[in-house]
Amino acid sequence: MMDKGNSVEVKDLCKTFTVGTIPPKNSKSASKLHRKNFEERVVLDGISFKIKKGESVGILGRNGSGKSTILKMLAKVMHPDSGEIEIEGKTISILELGMGFHHELSGRENIYVKGSMYGLSEKEMDTLIDEIIEFSELDDRIDDPIRVYSSGMYARLAFAIAIKIKSDVVIIDEILSVGDIGFRSKCNLALKDIKKRGTTIIMASHSMNTIERMCDRVIWIDSGKVREIGESSVVCYHFEKDMTDSFESIKASALSGDVISQNNLGVFYRDGKNVIADSEEAYKWFKKAAESGLTDAQLNLGEMILQKNNTEENKQEALTWFDMAADAGNMNAQIRISEILGENDEDDNWTSLVELLTNLAEQGNTRSQATLANILFNGTGITKDYESAFQWYLKSAESGDPASQFQIGLMYRDGLGIEKDSKKAVEWLSVSANNNYMKARTELAVMFKKGLGTERDLPESLKWYREAANTGDAGSMYQAAIMCRDGIGTEINLKESNIWFNLFSKQGRLRVQNTLGEICRYDTKIADSVAIDIYEGSAKAGNLAAGFTLAILKKDGTITTPDAIMAAEWFKKTSEHGHVGAQIELGNMLLRGIGIERDLKAAFTLFKKAADAGNSTARTQLGIMYRDGIGTEKDPKLAKTLFQLASEQGNKNATLSLLLMNDEPPL
Repeated sequence: MMDKGNSVEVKDLCKTFTVGTIPPKNSKSASKLHRKNFEERVVLDGISFKIKKGESVGILGRNGSGKSTILKMLAKVMHPDSGEIEIEGKTISILELGMGFHHELSGRENIYVKGSMYGLSEKEMDTLIDEIIEFSELDDRIDDPIRVYSSGMYARLAFAIAIKIKSDVVIIDEILSVGDIGFRSKCNLALKDIKKRGTTIIMASHSMNTIERMCDRVIWIDSGKVREIGESSVVCYHFEKDMTDSFESIKASALSGDVISQNNLGVFYRDGKNVIADSEEAYKWFKKAAESGLTDAQLNLGEMILQKNNTEENKQEALTWFDMAADAGNMNAQIRISEILGENDEDDNWTSLVELLTNLAEQGNTRSQATLANILFNGTGITKDYESAFQWYLKSAESGDPASQFQIGLMYRDGLGIEKDSKKAVEWLSVSANNNYMKARTELAVMFKKGLGTERDLPESLKWYREAANTGDAGSMYQAAIMCRDGIGTEINLKESNIWFNLFSKQGRLRVQNTLGEICRYDTKIADSVAIDIYEGSAKAGNLAAGFTLAILKKDGTITTPDAIMAAEWFKKTSEHGHVGAQIELGNMLLRGIGIERDLKAAFTLFKKAADAGNSTARTQLGIMYRDGIGTEKDPKLAKTLFQLASEQGNKNATLSLLLMNDEPPL
């Protein structure tokens, strides 16, 4: 018996089609005219799901996965071989364009025919006809036979009828991809309106944006089976990820003619990703996609041609493909053309520079390690090498560089240069995030929200959105507001939600306010007090940059009366939100007891936070504190390490301190 809260229940749905296949040309049966082989193809294999009343549910799947077959069965246009379908209430469907229309009848006549199919009398349709025609925007063509209609006009008429006739369930298959953008927007709004009235909506679309925006949940169909059912944003993300990471999914999509998948398949074969490397297969798929005009494939194809044999003929063929991509605006192709046609002695100079950088990196220079890793990762003037890039990023990350820690986390997550390891990905991204690297915080928030490369964890996602929002990231403010408002990862907290919405809404104005403060600060015709008032107002509204600037002005007395106590207060407020500059300034004030009571341990803690975030000034000061035992136990070895790291970043004081320590006689 069907659950009262459900609108649709599907159980163990199965469907098999008998399809004809043409034998290969060299087979004996191919010589016989019109001879075909036939085979049974399983389209649906035990599909089960339930849809609640008033829910909007999307059905995703690559071409041939069975999603359209499911919709046809729900609409009773097709029957399953086995299984059960229960639908409560009146159902209206918009499937293939023109389905259910009589081509020799006019648009107006077809409206009445459709109405009768849905059980409405002529009188009932009389009350709806004007609304339907108005919504369809076909006033001047409504009395033409619909055989002369374009696909967009079919879509308008079908959708207008479905929207204006009241129903309990609406089933839509790809109809929103037809027609102009204005009408599609109108359809989206209409769907939202009928959903508010409690109508259940089931739709299939190739547009991820449409599915994610319009649907509460998504059912992912893969090779006739349910792959995943869940929240739309999560399932859409997993589907897109599968379409770029799964060899089988990519190959199936490439064979169906999808050019992006063809290029991705070429990458799989070229790099030996989830398949044995095969340069001939890679070349074949790159060429298919390149011939269809995909610029990334044109670039990949050109590179493969150059790698085959660096002859003049190959060079010209590669340039032809690079030119196509460059003309379409691909900057990487433009760079490659410039590198090939601009070859000169400077190439030798670049090679020697990379060699020098490698030598410095091998000697332990952290900055050189990170720079070399970037060159290898991006293929700047040399062949890309993810494995070597990973090793150099790792050395730099272990030395405390937050950007390298972030990159290591991504490479573990995506399996670039190293086997995928979700645990290590989260560990490294967390280290980077705790070192105040904003990108790591927002990436972790997204990963935990969508289950990307790790288990889905909404409370953990909200934690990182809050961390990023507290550090001034506007996008994270908005996400935190939404999650608190809707109770995602937390109990519904409208008070906190409103705070985040309020802060987010002010970000544009605060940036302008800060800029205006800069203008007033340096304009000799404007009183200095005006700039101070602007900075103070912006800082109180939550602008970290304004708060830091205000603290600097109060400390130095540049354009106002010096006020060390007020400066310390503002440095403290901004340092609590992860502002590295404020941590260093407040650390110095605590170290010397300026404007605040002297506290060596608190100063040490602040310098350590800033040093962990990679700041050379903080590393130098922390090295001094370890060297002299200020606010901590003496640790000469750690002091030297910090001086070395800061020196590699160009800090002259660190270089001098390191030299002095190295010249000290042994104890």
